Amino acid sequence: MIGKYKIIGVCLSRIQEEDRLNCIKPLNEYACAHGYRLLIFNAFEDLYLQDNINQIGEGAVFQLIQYEMLDALILFGETIKKQEIRDMIQENCRRYQVPLLCIDLYMKGAVNFSFDYANTFEALCRHVIKDHHAKRIFMMAGLQENRFSQERVQVFRKVMQEERLPVSEGDIAYGDFWDQPTLHALEEWFTVQKRDIPDAIVCANDTMAIVVSKYLQDRGYRVPEDCRGKDLRIVIISADLDGLKTINDTYGHTEGDNAIKTVGRVLMASAIQGEVCARFGGDEFSVAGIISERYSSYYESFQRRFRDYLHQYNQVSNKPYLVESSIGFCMEPYTEDISLDNLIKIADANMYQDKIARKNAPAKEQEVDVWIRIRQYRSRIRKPDWGRLHNLKQILQNMHTTKSV
Repeated sequence: MIGKYKIIGVCLSRIQEEDRLNCIKPLNEYACAHGYRLLIFNAFEDLYLQDNINQIGEGAVFQLIQYEMLDALILFGETIKKQEIRDMIQENCRRYQVPLLCIDLYMKGAVNFSFDYANTFEALCRHVIKDHHAKRIFMMAGLQENRFSQERVQVFRKVMQEERLPVSEGDIAYGDFWDQPTLHALEEWFTVQKRDIPDAIVCANDTMAIVVSKYLQDRGYRVPEDCRGKDLRIVIISADLDGLKTINDTYGHTEGDNAIKTVGRVLMASAIQGEVCARFGGDEFSVAGIISERYSSYYESFQRRFRDYLHQYNQVSNKPYLVESSIGFCMEPYTEDISLDNLIKIADANMYQDKIARKNAPAKEQEVDVWIRIRQYRSRIRKPDWGRLHNLKQILQNMHTTKSV
C-alpha cells in the first residue's frame, strides 16, 4: 500500500501487443475507480529463448518487484515463457503473503482464471462450415506439444466428425504459431505434395492466419472471399461523424481531427471481409465491398462491431467528449452496369435515418432529401475526394475478376 492507495502488481510480457494492452487498460480504469493503483512489470520479449542474453536482461525486471508494498499480484502466466521466472514470482508471493492471481495458466496455490478458447474456436470452425459452406478444410495448428494448440486440434477434429466431413492427418500441419514454420508447412502442402487448395484453412492464431492469407494472395487467390458469379452482392456503407462542429468549437480542431481519425480507424477495424474504406470529405466516410449473397446478417454484424469498437474507445479514451457516428447501408446484386451513385444515395438516406433515430426524433422525407442534396453539394466542391470514391467502382470490378478462394 502506498499512502491511501492499495497497490496491485501486474507481471506480463509484450504489453505493446493489442490484445494485452486491451486487457490492461480496462483493468487499470477499474482499479483506479475503486481506490487501487497498478504497478506494472513488463518485459518486451516473452523470454522463450532461455539462453539469449537480451532476454535474460529483459527478465531482470521481475527481480525489482517490492512485494512488501503489494496488496495483490496479477500474473499473465502464459505471456512469460520462462518457467523459473514464474516460479520465482509465485514463491515470493507466498513468502510475503501476497495473493496471487494467475491468468491463462494454471498455477497451484494461485487464484486461476482462464479464457474459454475451445468454445470460441468451435464456433469459428462451425461458421466456416455452416456459413461459408466449406467441405474440404485444412488446419494450421501451433506447436505440437502446446496445450492451446492441442485443444484447438481436438476441437477441429470434433467439429469435422460431427459435421461428417473427412479429415486426415495430412490435413493438419503445425506452424508453431510463427511465420517461418507456417510457410514451410504451406510449401509442404502445395509445392512438395502438390495438393489442391482447400475450401478453407483454419488457423490456431492470428500470426499464422496472416501468413496463410498472404501466401494465397501472392498466388492469385482472394482471401477471405469464397463466393462466385451470381452469389455476389455489392455493399455500400455511408458513415458520418456526429457532432464534429461541437467538438471543434468546444475542444479545438486537434480534438476534431482525433474524432475523425477514430471513426476512420473503427470503420477499417469493422471491415473484415476485404472492403474498401474511404474518407471523401470532412466527417464523411464510405465503405464498399463485394460479398457473398449468403451473408444475410452482414450489416447487423458490421454495425455491431462498429458500435462496440466506438464504445470501447469511449470507455478508455479519457476524452471530455464521446466519438459517435451514424451509418447507413445499401446492398444490391452485383452487375457490371450497377450505379454506384444510386447505391451511395440510398446508403446516405439510410444513414440520415439512423442519425435521426438515434436522436429519438422522427425523420421527414423532405428532410432526408435536403440532407442528401447538401452532401452531394459538399461532394462536388470536394471533387478530388469524390473522384476517389468513384474509383471504387473500378476497384470493385478488379476485386470481382480476381481469382477467388
